[in-house]
Amino acid sequence: EPNADAEASAPRESIPSASTLAARAQASRRARDYAETARLYRLLLEHHADSREATNVPVRLGDVLMTMGDHDEALAAYRRYLDDHPEGALAAEATLGEIRALRALDREEQAAKVVERFHARYPDDPRGAALER
Repeated sequence: EPNADAEASAPRESIPSASTLAARAQASRRARDYAETARLYRLLLEHHADSREATNVPVRLGDVLMTMGDHDEALAAYRRYLDDHPEGALAAEATLGEIRALRALDREEQAAKVVERFHARYPDDPRGAALER
């Protein structure tokens, strides 16, 4: 793919900063341009994965992808956050997203296991009661 080579050799300064990408993504999300929001979040994760701005992006990306109906990619985004930040500030939200994505994909058996994990890790979280089916 000539495009992939061109992107790989593109000068670093052609990629906006983490803060610029984050601000643009936030504006796109507010405007409900979810495809653009997802594109900007992916750029942020690809080029600035270790930045402060990127920390919570997998959860936000998962939420946007769920809204767009891309449940497979949403599941991958939530799991990326949980893999990278198992004790992160949004670990509960990522776990809830994982459950929603699994259910949307009719993977109820897997979802049930994640529900159990949610209850075990967050026994006092009021959102747990809504997870029972």
